[in-house]
Amino acid sequence: MPTTRVTVYRNGEPCRGRTVKLCFTDFFNQGLTDGFMTDSDGVAYVESSSSGKVQVYVDGSHKEDGYAGSDIDVHL
Repeated sequence: MPTTRVTVYRNGEPCRGRTVKLCFTDFFNQGLTDGFMTDSDGVAYVESSSSGKVQVYVDGSHKEDGYAGSDIDVHL
């Protein structure tokens, strides 16, 4: 099961308590993960059963693109 590490920053500081979801955009892997909350370091570990290209949503807004199973930084 791929785990994607998403770190959310605002003004260079980690953001705690943000909801992070991944939206899979590949033709064969489509869908949205459950929401995962960022911790005090601004990190959310998003688990999924799919791999491939994803759009990262923070608090309901598309913020970044990446790949499931990788580390993704999001700057608000």
